[in-house]
Amino acid sequence: MNKTAFIKLGTLVLLILALFIADIKWGSVAISWDELLSLFGNDAAGVSKSHQLIIWDYRLPKALTALFGGGALAVGGLLMQSYFKNPLAGPYVLGIGSGASLGVAIFLMGMQSSWMLNMPEAFQNVGMVFSAFGGAVSILLLIGFLSIRFKSDISLLLLGLMLSYFVTALVSLLQFWADADIVKQFVVWGMGTFGKTDWTSLKIIIPLTLLGLVLAYSQVRALDAFYLGREEAESLGISIRRSRTIIMVATGLLVGLTTAYCGPVAFLGLAVPHFVRLAYGYAGHRWLLPLCFLSGGALALLFDLISQNPFGDSILPLNTIASIVGAPTIIYLLFKNYQMK
Repeated sequence: MNKTAFIKLGTLVLLILALFIADIKWGSVAISWDELLSLFGNDAAGVSKSHQLIIWDYRLPKALTALFGGGALAVGGLLMQSYFKNPLAGPYVLGIGSGASLGVAIFLMGMQSSWMLNMPEAFQNVGMVFSAFGGAVSILLLIGFLSIRFKSDISLLLLGLMLSYFVTALVSLLQFWADADIVKQFVVWGMGTFGKTDWTSLKIIIPLTLLGLVLAYSQVRALDAFYLGREEAESLGISIRRSRTIIMVATGLLVGLTTAYCGPVAFLGLAVPHFVRLAYGYAGHRWLLPLCFLSGGALALLFDLISQNPFGDSILPLNTIASIVGAPTIIYLLFKNYQMK
């Protein structure tokens, strides 16, 4: 990376810090700068108990979830696009998102039983998280088992897409049979949110996300080699099967975990790798991976801040904001980039 790229990297880090602070401060409940500075300066005497709870128990966990969740989805998208050499491959390309949706749909259908309807809300939320993660991992394991018979990556990609269509059809059937309240709950989960986590959840999200990043970073040499082609990668001593296994596990961990806690958040995994390449050029995965993580976290914080609707009293759907704000931005960047060539 040249000097200009390092300046861009420093700007990105400062942007993340600014967005992180803004995401904590602004929302439907106004928090003054004095209160915020007092609270983080270990002088909480002048801050009301309600505002302390809003910041410590809701906004700070939400901002951390957006940072790590957005970064995880962006890295998952980069892994899929690099491995398959397909710019349209997103983090949900192997049916991970569909598997998570199926897990949640099955769990919510079970909640129609009277004893599950009487469960505390906290247990229901935990059940949805485990169901989503279990569904995502189950589909990934199934693809991993079936992929043993496939030597072609295109066949593996098509397998993932077909499984995704099949699982989506099952989810539609479950929605058709479900009660209206259950369908509404499922639809709300599908809109995505970073605000359902707490400090206990973050003790799971952060370490496992870091583990997924370590696994992904261990494959930077293989990911660079895949750009040259499979035969060239093998000639460089890359074990295709071993690298594929690690990449799939890393993607499943990063994307499945985020989807389980936050719902199927749109746009980030597909678009952020393109944004990073346009902004920084191809610098090798040694740099692309951390840049995607930071850029994904920054965009997730921005989308979460807008969805909190600081000038209103209602929360907007995260996926709607992500698509409305993100898609035109990427279209503009693509148009500007190709106009210059």
